[in-house]
Amino acid sequence: MFMLFAAEEMGLQGSKYAAEKLKKDGIEPDAVLNIEMLSVPMEGRDYLAYVTGYETSNLAEKFNDYAAEEVLGYLPGLYPQRLY
Repeated sequence: MFMLFAAEEMGLQGSKYAAEKLKKDGIEPDAVLNIEMLSVPMEGRDYLAYVTGYETSNLAEKFNDYAAEEVLGYLPGLYPQRLY
C-alpha cells in the first residue's frame, strides 16, 4: 500500500485520517517509510536520491533491488549531522 500526502505542514490532515482509518480497519503496516524534501535528481552521482542513515539499514539496498536500478545511494558526511 502506498500513500502520498501533500501540505502536511498544514496539520497532518491526510496522514492523520489514514492512521485513524487503518487502525479502525485493523490494518497494521509492517513498515512505514517517510520520504521528505524530494527535489531534483542528483547530478554527478550514479543514483537519483540519497538516504539519511544509509549506514544503519539495508533500505537503499532493498529499494534498489526492487527498482532494478541504483535509485538510492550514500551521501558522505550526513551521518555526523544526526539527521535521522
